[in-house]
Amino acid sequence: MEKTEYDALQKKLDDTTKQLGDTTKQLSETKDSLKKAQDELTDLQAHRYQTFVSGHRTWRLDSAKGTSCVLLTSDEDWKNIETKKQSCACEDFFRDNEPPDPTNLDNKLYDEQLETFERRTKRLGCA
Repeated sequence: MEKTEYDALQKKLDDTTKQLGDTTKQLSETKDSLKKAQDELTDLQAHRYQTFVSGHRTWRLDSAKGTSCVLLTSDEDWKNIETKKQSCACEDFFRDNEPPDPTNLDNKLYDEQLETFERRTKRLGCA
């Protein structure tokens, strides 16, 4: 092997080693950034809900979204349809579930899923 070929290969190896070092540094920075974001998310989720009393009801405030729902109230107040609609059970149900999308399903499947969704909302008193 000639010296010029050796020097060219050595330069190529040095460049590749430098690129690998840069990539490793970027990966390390990305990992640190991800860890920081995960820690912030955990902190936000841990302090997401607050409760407060207003009148005879105890409300739950979602400080991340700014929504509130009835957490506790009297047995008599739970009989009120409007109170049930404002319950945390309804809030959580609608947060965690979406009505079926008719554009992605055939008619029979859509009808079945819609019926199930509506049954759940009625059972919770959200409808």
